[in-house]
Amino acid sequence: MAFDERILEIVLKARDEASAEIQKVGKSAGGVANLLASSFKNAAIVSGAALAGLTIEAVRAISAFEESEKTLAQLDAVLRSTSGAAGVTRQEVIDLASSLEQMTVYSDEAVIGAENMLLTFTSISKEVFPDATKTVLDMSTALGQDLKNSSIQLGKALNDPITGVTALRRVGVQFNDQQQEQIKTLVESGKLLDAQKLILKELQIEFGGSAEAAGKTFGGQLSILKNTINNLEEALGKLIVDKLKPFIGALTEVATDLQGVIAG
Repeated sequence: MAFDERILEIVLKARDEASAEIQKVGKSAGGVANLLASSFKNAAIVSGAALAGLTIEAVRAISAFEESEKTLAQLDAVLRSTSGAAGVTRQEVIDLASSLEQMTVYSDEAVIGAENMLLTFTSISKEVFPDATKTVLDMSTALGQDLKNSSIQLGKALNDPITGVTALRRVGVQFNDQQQEQIKTLVESGKLLDAQKLILKELQIEFGGSAEAAGKTFGGQLSILKNTINNLEEALGKLIVDKLKPFIGALTEVATDLQGVIAG
């Protein structure tokens, strides 16, 4: 039997069985069915609205999980491509982002995105990575720019302090001549870590605490609440996706067959 004939047979059978059951209920219930008709109608409306709400939430949850999955996939890619040069583990990156999400307006996905960018600068080690991440958030908040730009600016400065300091000055970060000379001397004597710490210290003087201060405002607290709810949606989305995964192949085949039927 052709695929379209099978579909037609199933639909007709379902219609006939449903019609028979409806007729039975109508005959046995008699006038009671008429009395309750309006109630059933209202119940159907409420149920339909609830179902629509659940469907929308399911879509939102799956979308939230997909966004999180993409961010973590990028993290895994960066750690592989750099051979873990920074010396930080996947879980350490995630835990740092989660802690900063609770204090600032930035979601953990946004923070991990900034961390991913910092990790591409392979001279940044685990000794300064946490402070560098926090500084990116502070710079973005204080300078009113996105995390990506701040990550690139700071990453370049820490990766190559001598030329990086000049680039930071162009965006308003002030290093005097003595500091620049000190940074140059440290780098040339092989003390890159000390030069990096000096840069971060100056940035903390100028921007330190900006992101956390913004998180304490009313708007900041709303953003933190929103991010917390988004985390719940991610968890729900993962549950839904895990349940759907075994059926993806079968659903794809059905969709392909239906496409063929519609195309004629």
